Amino acid sequence: LFIASCHSYILFFTTMGRCYWVKVYRIPEAARNSRGRPIINLINLRPDEKIAAFVPVKSFDSSSFIIAATEKGIINKQPLAAYSNIRRDGINALNLDEGDQLIECKLTSGDDDVILGTRNGQAVRFHESATRELGRNTRGMKGITLRGDDKVVSMIVVKETDMVLTVTENGYGKRTPVIDYRKTNRGGSGIINIRCTEKN
Repeated sequence: LFIASCHSYILFFTTMGRCYWVKVYRIPEAARNSRGRPIINLINLRPDEKIAAFVPVKSFDSSSFIIAATEKGIINKQPLAAYSNIRRDGINALNLDEGDQLIECKLTSGDDDVILGTRNGQAVRFHESATRELGRNTRGMKGITLRGDDKVVSMIVVKETDMVLTVTENGYGKRTPVIDYRKTNRGGSGIINIRCTEKN
């Protein structure tokens, strides 16, 4: 859930690495308990495309960035201004390796920390300056080294004073100060964020 004004944009990113945008006023208003309207009525998704992330944007200023993360631990940082002229049928946001898919996109200020979390309970924290700025339709670089069948399930953008809420598949959760996540360089295997067992 987020708050956006009528003239804001919402950027929709799909699992296949494409981006679409919609002005907020084009989304029909509805009552709190109504079903809402399918997104495919508002944007021209391709077959097999699913929405992976959405980012509300007031203006496409030159000082903000979009950071994207994929299931296989690749991250991609691009200037927000690169998304200021999106066609109705969408644009390619980033290139994905075969078998990989986009899982999250976030808006950053250029001076934020990023935490990637994996399904098996690992997490890596690094400053966004560790990722160089790229253009659209690029692959990106390694954000975290994954072990075995592990995969990235979440990415958050944080400040030093924030708290991190970790929630597991079976509904267990815990809250941890950001300072407990040792800041490292991107590409490492990270630290244990939460111990995963059959129980949680």
